[in-house]
Amino acid sequence: MTSIPDRERAIELVDEARQAGARQAAACAEIGINAKTYRTWKQDAIGDRRPMAERPPQSHALTDAEQCEILERCHRPEFASLPPAQIIARLLNEEGRYIASASSFYRVLPPTVERVILYFLARSRSGSGELRLSSRNCGVVRACLWMVAPDITNL
Repeated sequence: MTSIPDRERAIELVDEARQAGARQAAACAEIGINAKTYRTWKQDAIGDRRPMAERPPQSHALTDAEQCEILERCHRPEFASLPPAQIIARLLNEEGRYIASASSFYRVLPPTVERVILYFLARSRSGSGELRLSSRNCGVVRACLWMVAPDITNL
């Protein structure tokens, strides 16, 4: 996608070359565009309308109520230390209810320390169910925490 200032500059260059006696196709080829592209740009003063297009919400997107329910379930005491995949399994087993996928849970959770901890809970479980940081993933956790909370002195 060529920016509007770049289009305007290309049109100016081609117009200048044509006034000096060059053929349109040769002038366009010199700056690396097709003659048809030049004509389209010359007729269309607004430019590319794709960035300004209104896009309707996706039909399969989570509603606000579903997002609130995900957050409410994640903050329940019995689910606080579980990764989303296990929360989903327990909800299906105990209540027979499916809210959303694990990736939707991660998308809904804000990019906070809570999300980083849930991510690593899902990947490094010890037998006792506690988050276990090995020397291998400790640096990764620190880097993730630094991205979401630059001041980690209080953690």
